[in-house]
This record gives sequence, C-alpha cells and structure tokens, in this order.
Amino acid sequence: MVQKLAYTCGYLRSAEICVRDLEGHRWRLTRNDWEDSQPRWSPDGRELAFLSRRDDGAQRAYRMKADGSQQLRIFSDSSILSAHVVWSPDGQWLAVPSEVADEGFRLRHRAYPVRLYLVHRQTGQIVREFPDAIGATWSPDGQELAYIYRQGEDYEVRIYNLRDGKTRRVVSVRNLWYLEWSPDGRWLAFVSGKLQPNEVNTRLFIIRPDGGEQRDLTPAGVLAVLAGPGTWSPDSRYLLIDIQTEKLDIGFVDITNGNLIKITDDEYYDGARSWVWK
Repeated sequence: MVQKLAYTCGYLRSAEICVRDLEGHRWRLTRNDWEDSQPRWSPDGRELAFLSRRDDGAQRAYRMKADGSQQLRIFSDSSILSAHVVWSPDGQWLAVPSEVADEGFRLRHRAYPVRLYLVHRQTGQIVREFPDAIGATWSPDGQELAYIYRQGEDYEVRIYNLRDGKTRRVVSVRNLWYLEWSPDGRWLAFVSGKLQPNEVNTRLFIIRPDGGEQRDLTPAGVLAVLAGPGTWSPDSRYLLIDIQTEKLDIGFVDITNGNLIKITDDEYYDGARSWVWK
C-alpha cells in the first residue's frame, strides 16, 4: 500500500487540497477559486473529509474519494457551516462541530462551532445533534464520543455512548480549549483557563473517562500550556505541548510522574506539535 499525506497547498486565499507520496510525487485533488483546507483521511484511506469556501465564501464540510472524485458537501443544508471533521476510528461516523449561519452575517466570516453533528458515513444522515458543543474526540474503540459542552464561560466534558444512546457528564470547568482521548482509552486530556490577547493563563489536566483521578500536569513556572490534535504519544505516556513562559517552547510531560522535558529552550519562539512513532 502506497503511503501518502494530504495537506493544504497553494495560496492562502485560494488554497487547495494536495496529496504527496513518500517518493515525492504530488497530486492536486481540488481546483477552484476558493479556499479548500484541513484535509483528514478516513481510517481506511479511501476518502478525505475537508473544509471549503467554494460556494459563497462560507466554510462548509466536504468529503471526496482519495483520488479527488465525488466531491460532495457533507450536509445538504447549506446553512450549516463547519469548523473541522473528526472521523471515528472505524470510519463509520463523522463528528462535525458546526454552526448555522444567520441572516448571511456568518456567510462572510469564519464559522465558530455552536453544535455538534454525528453523521453516518454511508448514508450521510445526521443521526444525532448536540447543541452548544464546540469540539469532539473519539474513544479508541469508536464506541464513545467525548465533546465539549458550553454555556457562556461554563464548560463541561460530556461523553455520548453510541451503544445505548446515553450521555454522561465527566467534569465541569471554566474556559475549556482542548480535549483529546488517550490512545489507550484510559485518560482524557484537556486545557482550561483564559486564552485572550491580553491574558493567557491555561493549565493542562488529565482525567479518567468516568470522572475520577483528575490531575493537574501543568509544569511549575509555566504561564500557559497550549495543546491540540496529536498531543498524546501513541503509547499514552506523554503529552507533547507548547509551553509559554517568557517565550514559547516545545516540551513533553510524562503523565506517570509529571516531569517536564523541554525539546526546545532557546531565544526563538517554537511551537506546534506532531508525533511520529516507530
């Protein structure tokens, strides 16, 4: 099987989706005058979900075959704008944080999620809607979906079980910015705190999916922790994070003892994160 990566290519205002294999061959899968971005492979590699502004400048969720054919909107309702798409581990479901445009205002602006849709891959049917939800992460077995529920500045981590259709609350916090399930299924990591231009003060936590054993893993002397998809190491032992002190560095925290190991510690501002594991 040929190994390939998908990425956003081209110019910022007219970006496209490209694919490149490990031998350096490159293909452009989309061609239009609007921005296409954030491609995500389905687990079986047969499809890509992505975002596009091709219709009228509003950001909507699309899917296509791996060769670029059959490019279709995920939602037939054109008023549903999207922020990103998260495939379930078995590839049968898509979780899509979205918003509904009102009176054309958001059709000209970036979409901010206000609800979460659970979509069946084969039928394209919306089987569940979660109001006031702004993010999602799947359990490794694909049987549960954790998401961020928001009401004002009050946030909750909630988990929806696909088998019985029940939802349970895990924890309530203020200002929740990131949520990701560990690959072994034993932990949820989240970042909570203020993330504003004039005040950045966020902390890193882990908690069991049943709400037990919440732990603050914020390293001493750190003003803020930033995290995103790919923060967990594949063996679920480490969290790869951006650390803000007087500048921004990259490091990882060992969840077994809370120790921080800095990867960068120089005069530059270093950020972003992605694991490779062999």
